[in-house]
Amino acid sequence: MQEVSLMARCLPVLTVLQLSHSPDLFRHTAKQIQHKQLLSAPNLRKLVLNHVGVRSIWQMRAVVLLPMLEELHLDNNGIERLVLFADDEKVAYQAFQQSRKTSDNTDSERCEWFPKVNTLSLAQNELSSWGSDSGLEEVITEAFPGLKRLFLTGNRMPNLSIGTDSSNITEDFKSDLASLDYAYLRPLELLCVNENITLTDTCTLDAVRILCPHLTTFRITYSTMFPQWNETLGRMYVVASLPTVTTLNRGQVRAKERLDSEIFYIQRGMAARQQKEQGQETGNAPQGTLHYPLLDVLREKHKDVITVIYREGETASHDGTMHMMLNVTLRCDGFEETKKRVPSSMTVGKLKALVRAVYSVAPSDQQLSFMSGDKGVVEPPTKLDNELQSLSFYGMCDGAVIFVLDTSLRR
Repeated sequence: MQEVSLMARCLPVLTVLQLSHSPDLFRHTAKQIQHKQLLSAPNLRKLVLNHVGVRSIWQMRAVVLLPMLEELHLDNNGIERLVLFADDEKVAYQAFQQSRKTSDNTDSERCEWFPKVNTLSLAQNELSSWGSDSGLEEVITEAFPGLKRLFLTGNRMPNLSIGTDSSNITEDFKSDLASLDYAYLRPLELLCVNENITLTDTCTLDAVRILCPHLTTFRITYSTMFPQWNETLGRMYVVASLPTVTTLNRGQVRAKERLDSEIFYIQRGMAARQQKEQGQETGNAPQGTLHYPLLDVLREKHKDVITVIYREGETASHDGTMHMMLNVTLRCDGFEETKKRVPSSMTVGKLKALVRAVYSVAPSDQQLSFMSGDKGVVEPPTKLDNELQSLSFYGMCDGAVIFVLDTSLRR
């Protein structure tokens, strides 16, 4: 690490430095760390130490002073537990602290760490716990008190659960949670947990919503948590589950997308609730269904938008007794656009019958897909490829554009 200070001395305006794939960078032991070795890189703001064999946070701080450091990357270092001190470094730290107080007669407790660091990347390591076993709480609160952005991409983070019904959580309970092993999560504005194949339960999203009240940017891998859905539906569930998030997986969450996602969440939640009630009556409760803890909150929020219709004697609806009316646009090459108002519970099969009435295209010759209709978003069309499923199953929203491809013209 002395090389960092030497480079900073030769390059006084240096603000970003990467020293990756250097296994000998931390070859010194605690006994070799002496106060006289402390050098400084006063202008360095970003330091990348990927795959360098770092064992502790003190290894960096004991050799070089980085008073302005804002961003630190410790990717791919095989870290199973983040620690302040490794082996006998605690003794060296105490000696170092005492020598500083003796030399300048000041209390420099906070100066020994990285108070200005707001971004920490621990991607591609071996972390497997959110609590004390990972060391995140101890290290982040002590060494990085100003942390706002945490990258945990490509680790083995488990599902995070608060262990109670989130709909009944009080502010006092939230404070108690934050004061235990998860205080480091509360200030976060960005959290990346994508490529963690062990994150498989939506309870994690519920916990993130409660433990990270200031979160605005979030990254997650949809396919591990929603293997039964495509990415569009997975994204809609996550958007609805995290009300404060404005950027999800590098994509901006627009107002229309949030509205559509919350309506989708309500529809799926009502269907799941109805299925659960029916299962309890018959003694065959569904297993492994998704959770919808914000269902009642979002229903109240959108009570003026949603139309509830109780059907009798009809079994065509696959999304419960509840649906809303959608204003959609039909587009077919060679024909003028047609606007229709249809229920979200309409099946794709019935939609094909409607298309046949409008464009005289046989259902067997139709390939249907749709887009949200939001001109500010670039998105691939979602295929409507199951005639038994409803429009709400595919997350179709108000204002959607339905594309009709007449395959008979290709024969």
